[in-house]
Amino acid sequence: MIKTAAGKFVPPQPIENALKTSPYILNAMVVGDKRKFIVALIVPNPATVGAQSRRPGNQVRLQRRTGRPSLGARVNRFRSQASHHPSRAVRNHQRFALLPEDFTFDNGSLTFTLKLKRRVVEQQYAAVIESLYADVAEPRPILQD
Repeated sequence: MIKTAAGKFVPPQPIENALKTSPYILNAMVVGDKRKFIVALIVPNPATVGAQSRRPGNQVRLQRRTGRPSLGARVNRFRSQASHHPSRAVRNHQRFALLPEDFTFDNGSLTFTLKLKRRVVEQQYAAVIESLYADVAEPRPILQD
């Protein structure tokens, strides 16, 4: 369970499972503990994204110079599902980042039973996560003299 800065509890599994139903998304992880809103770390499926981008007349767009495929339709579906969530932290902000590799046992992201090691993934992609929150001021305690 993720607890946002506003004290709202957000279960990450339903959102992650909804994202993973897309053939274009291999894996996903939702982050947002002690933050104003949640974000998603998405691992695109290179086989389906590559095949889709090679089809004539297809609208798979590439983002800027990075060459990462746009997963706009799937993220829009995430946004529509999140819009029904009672927490404003989920409804108002749906940011995501595309990761270069999947979560595996070899890179330390998964346990022996193939469960996600959330803290390890958050440490591995700390810079990416911080960039998703870069333009948002986090709540800070007010110190009184």
